[in-house]
Amino acid sequence: MSTNSTTTETDGKYRLGVDMGAASIGWTAVLEGNGTPSALLAAGVRCFEAGVLGDIEQGKDESRATARRDARGPRRLAWRRQHRLRRVFRLLQEFSFLPPSDDDSHDERHRGLARIDKDLRARLKTSDRPADEHLLPYLLRARALDEKLAREELGRALYHLAQRRGFQSNLKAAKKDEDVGVVKQGISELEKLIEDAGSRTLGEYFASLDPEEHRIRGRWTARGMYVDEFQKIWAAQAAHHADLSDEQRERLFHAIFDQRPLKSQKNLIGMCDLEPRKRRAPAACLEFQHFRILQRVNDLLVTAPDGECRSLTPEERAVLLGELAEKDKVTFGRIRTLLKMRKSREYDRSYSFNFEEGGEKQLIGNRTAARLLAILGDRWRQLADDKQRQLVNEILSFESEEPLIHRLTNGWGFEPSSARAIAETGFEPGYGALSRKAIRRLLPMLRQGVPYATARKELYGDVQLKQGALDHLPAGRQCSMLRNLRNPAVARALGELRKVVNALIRKYGMPRSIRIELARDLKHARKRRQDMADQNKRNRTTREEACSRILTEMKDDRYGTPGNILKVRLAEECNWECPYTGRSISMAALVGDQPQFDVEHIMPLGRSLDNSYLNKTLCYHEENRKVKRGRTPFEAYGGTEPWEGILERVRRFKADPHVRRRKLDLFQVDTLPDTDEFNARQLNDTRYMSRLAAEYLGLLFGGQIDAQGQRRVQVSPGRVTAYLRREWQLNRLLGDPNRKDRADHRHHAVDALVIALTGAREVQLLSRAAEQAEALWQTGLFVAVDPPWEGFLDEARRAVDAIQVSSRVSRRLSGKLHKETIYSKPIEYIDQKGQRKQVHHLRKRLEDLSKQEVEQIVDDRVRALVQEKLQQPGATPDKTFKEPGNHPYFRTADGRIIPIHKVRIRTSEHPIIVGKGSKERHVKPGSNHHMEIVALLDEQGQETKWEGHIVSLFEAVGRRRRGQPIIRRDHGENKRFKFSLAGGEHVVMEHEPEKPRLYRVASISGKNVEFRLHCDARPIILLRQKEYSAGRVRRSADSLRMAKARKVAVDPLGNIFPAND
Repeated sequence: MSTNSTTTETDGKYRLGVDMGAASIGWTAVLEGNGTPSALLAAGVRCFEAGVLGDIEQGKDESRATARRDARGPRRLAWRRQHRLRRVFRLLQEFSFLPPSDDDSHDERHRGLARIDKDLRARLKTSDRPADEHLLPYLLRARALDEKLAREELGRALYHLAQRRGFQSNLKAAKKDEDVGVVKQGISELEKLIEDAGSRTLGEYFASLDPEEHRIRGRWTARGMYVDEFQKIWAAQAAHHADLSDEQRERLFHAIFDQRPLKSQKNLIGMCDLEPRKRRAPAACLEFQHFRILQRVNDLLVTAPDGECRSLTPEERAVLLGELAEKDKVTFGRIRTLLKMRKSREYDRSYSFNFEEGGEKQLIGNRTAARLLAILGDRWRQLADDKQRQLVNEILSFESEEPLIHRLTNGWGFEPSSARAIAETGFEPGYGALSRKAIRRLLPMLRQGVPYATARKELYGDVQLKQGALDHLPAGRQCSMLRNLRNPAVARALGELRKVVNALIRKYGMPRSIRIELARDLKHARKRRQDMADQNKRNRTTREEACSRILTEMKDDRYGTPGNILKVRLAEECNWECPYTGRSISMAALVGDQPQFDVEHIMPLGRSLDNSYLNKTLCYHEENRKVKRGRTPFEAYGGTEPWEGILERVRRFKADPHVRRRKLDLFQVDTLPDTDEFNARQLNDTRYMSRLAAEYLGLLFGGQIDAQGQRRVQVSPGRVTAYLRREWQLNRLLGDPNRKDRADHRHHAVDALVIALTGAREVQLLSRAAEQAEALWQTGLFVAVDPPWEGFLDEARRAVDAIQVSSRVSRRLSGKLHKETIYSKPIEYIDQKGQRKQVHHLRKRLEDLSKQEVEQIVDDRVRALVQEKLQQPGATPDKTFKEPGNHPYFRTADGRIIPIHKVRIRTSEHPIIVGKGSKERHVKPGSNHHMEIVALLDEQGQETKWEGHIVSLFEAVGRRRRGQPIIRRDHGENKRFKFSLAGGEHVVMEHEPEKPRLYRVASISGKNVEFRLHCDARPIILLRQKEYSAGRVRRSADSLRMAKARKVAVDPLGNIFPAND
């Protein structure tokens, strides 16, 4: 929304509302007059790609760096392996164990070893066992123990050790690798097989197997097996080759077996939340383990079968702490047994704990102590506390196993078996949020039973930056509170928030206050989001079951309304009896034409503003209107004869324990918070991410509460926002008046408008509206709520209509340069018509083939076998070849079966060449980076046509490497460069005269660019469907000319400027 206001006119005279999500920021600035909102100043939306990939709301997100890291790791390992093999190959040539060569490239090494293997196989063909020729060079490794090998044979055997040198555990890596247990189990099983076979070395054992009956490859082997075999082979051959020296053995040993240590990651350890100059403590250190146990036990609450909620007694606390001190984890069932909390026959239920409400099954114990106790037994218990800490700290300081084992045996006097067991134990990875210094300060109070929040506040106060107000928000790297932020989604969102807020300050001056609300995809941790998604699925199932029951019993689908479905769910929960009166509930009396039971709020809506399922139950309509009458259950029935019966019925609710406990708590509430406390609950969100956003914005004012004691930053939990949006009829600005339209990005600005206007006054307006609705028995939740000022809805509509959604554009040269599939070199092919064609071959799995690709299988025999399998009606490769047992196979002359799992097919694709020499490969380019739009000129210099030149990411990177401009502006004579288009960039097109519209680039492919309306939030896959295509435009370069397209830039506030590309 444009405005003529200057910075000085609006500085300190407006409040800012912000709706912040993982991929969008909606904002609205509202002018104030005499402390009350009086007019809209501006509104806008900023969209951006989330800092993570995947479904954030479902808790299935991952870092954008994961795919790149997962590809880079194997690439580095492959390079290091080739470097190591090249070094070993050179040494073996230097020692005359392998023939000399001018080239030590991979291809040359492969050819040289192939010649040696060919000669050796020719000699072995005279062997009694035909399988022996397939056991090279295992046979050489076995023979090397007992007989003299020729120099080339010895070189081949030693080189084979370098090719497969086994698994070596790294302590730091092992702690993070959940598969290490599987690896070590496989190694242990192989060691037993070797021992049972009476083999002296791994090579000798493999040489004794028949490869057609026992698979050799794919087994887990240990580095120590190869080290032992190397030493035995060298010792045996030294007796036959007098020139083998200790120096040669040492050089070759290090070339084969040396492993580089992991790069130190200490610089990536975050700083302590309470001691900013100290690094966070390792999660495995004993200080953190003790701290976590005490923190959880101090916050533990137990609910008795009769509904009474209490903390643990000192005796119970001591028993539980003793158990947790030596156990990895303790389930809540075990805790009930330990504390003798038996199931009540009277109430037919057991004791429950508050942490069980969130789905937790156990308390985490001292994982470090539990693992050391399992190995050392009483020796661990006999160590003094400081010695236990010293031992753990030493264990955590070592990078690899052997030095640690040496230290534990020689320095601590442990048995070698115990030392090795400790070295092979994976301790808890990661770091806590606090440093050892902060933990040590907090522990004395936690040991006294003081909750962590209380101890933290007493020792550290409200942790705020001790500095004055800033005139702009600093970047993350310049801000200590964000420097150690490891959540990429929150980091990206806060970065975009900074751009928007700083742009607003430059244009309108400093806001008087900021009110912000975080979407749940930001303010909840991943585990919580996963739990919420799972609960939503269960709720959908419950609703479907309720609807089915209504249709079955009422035999009329008009009764299957959302309101009636809710009634049935509540009836199931309260055992089909009214919790207040005990009346039996029938389906007809519940949802029929004259229903006799109301859905009622346990805590009156006007005094709680809680319309959630947890605050709802059923009540006989006469009882609700004549007795309860908008009061709390305690106010209406407390101390009366029916009171105990009501509580007993609630205790029998068929619901999850935490739902039943929550509703029982609400029934028993005897006092409600006063007005100030009630307002504070509705207007403050105390979750970690919400607090972090508030503290960041507070930098503009010297804190969320400024030096004069005035609150400048407020974080709303969101419930009131939804009510006011509906009551002020703001949903109708973008579509359906009864629901929020999430298909339009501008709904974030509408939310921000409500957030800006939500304060204590609005909370009280809502409360009174709810009380009046309850008193009048209206069907709606509230009576009409007056808008903030006259003409508010029209002004809001004009502001929303004027919004041009701003999007973050990234033209970084990052991503896959090419596809992963590797094609063959060009091959001449004569088709059935006798025409010569240049084709490429590529290998594909049978189940990945299409029917057309089956016809392009290169080998005639293989093609016939595959086609034979597909002769059944309706047979397709993906279904037919899903099971490997159904794959076609060859049968050799000697009766062996060779299965076919992959085939080579011809393709007319035109891959590019990457790499040089032995690394040369043919691949398809990756994604497109941009399109260059060029105008063709006639003799008079007039534009006659536009054409588009697509530049792939691979080509763009190549231009940068060659020192050329990434965007090429010179396309030759009679051509004029117009502009370039990349994903996310904006274009204004005029489909109708004087009605320009803003579009954003969605994709570039072929000769066309796909656009979407700037405000359309629907997935592009959906927009490609015919019924939703109004928000999507596909244009060739010349059709852009006809639409009078011009490229523009949209700043964070939605202002449009020429792109000047």
